[in-house]
Amino acid sequence: MPIVEMRARLVFLFRMLKVDAVIVHDPSALYERNPDHYVTARAVESACWMSRSEWDYPEHFRAD
Repeated sequence: MPIVEMRARLVFLFRMLKVDAVIVHDPSALYERNPDHYVTARAVESACWMSRSEWDYPEHFRAD
């Protein structure tokens, strides 16, 4: 799954569920060898700050 699609879905879920905390692998870890871990961590990290902005994915607000 492309990271852009994963991030969009995570932003939608974070907004609908009103998530306060998320636990993932360290997105800046240089020691992680599993690509699933660091791609997911980067998607979650960017989705966390994007979910707070009304300018990113404004179509999500119509789903309420």
